Amino acid sequence: MKYTIAVLAVLSFILVYFFSANLVSTEIKDILSGLLSISAAVLTISGLWLAILYPEAVRDLAKEKIASSEETYNVKVVEKLVICIVSSAFIMAFVVLRGLIYSFYSPGYNLSIDQYLNFFGLWVLVFAIFMQLLTFFVVITLCLDFASKLHDLLEDKKGKDDLL
Repeated sequence: MKYTIAVLAVLSFILVYFFSANLVSTEIKDILSGLLSISAAVLTISGLWLAILYPEAVRDLAKEKIASSEETYNVKVVEKLVICIVSSAFIMAFVVLRGLIYSFYSPGYNLSIDQYLNFFGLWVLVFAIFMQLLTFFVVITLCLDFASKLHDLLEDKKGKDDLL
C-alpha cells in the first residue's frame, strides 16, 4: 500500500506539472464538490463495515493462538477499513482547509508565491482524487470479497444439507 501511495503522489505531481494550465477554476469547484461527496460516502460505508467487523477482529486477537486464516482475515480487513477512514477524513479536511485558505488569500500579492501555491494546491487536489479512488476501490473489493464469502458459505451449507 505504501508503494501505491508513493506512485500516486509521483503520478499526480507529473500530471499537474504538465497539465495544470488546462484546468479552469469552475472545474476545480465541481471536482472538490464531487471529492467531498465521494469521501463522505466512503467514510460512511467504511464506518459501517468497521462497526460490524471490529468486534470479531478484537475477539480473534484476544485468542491465545490464532488457528485459521479466517481469524487473521478479519484483522486485515479492519486495517484496510481504518486506512480508508483516515484517508477519507484527511481528504475532507483538505477540502475544508483549501476553502478556508483560498477565502483568506488574495491573489496577485506576490506572483511567484501565487504560482507555487496554485501548483501545490493542484498537486494535493489530484493526489487526493487518486487517494479517494484507491479507498473507493478498496471498499468495493472488500464488499465483493464479503459477498463471495457469503456465497461460499451458502454453497457449503447446501452441500452439507444434500449429504443428509
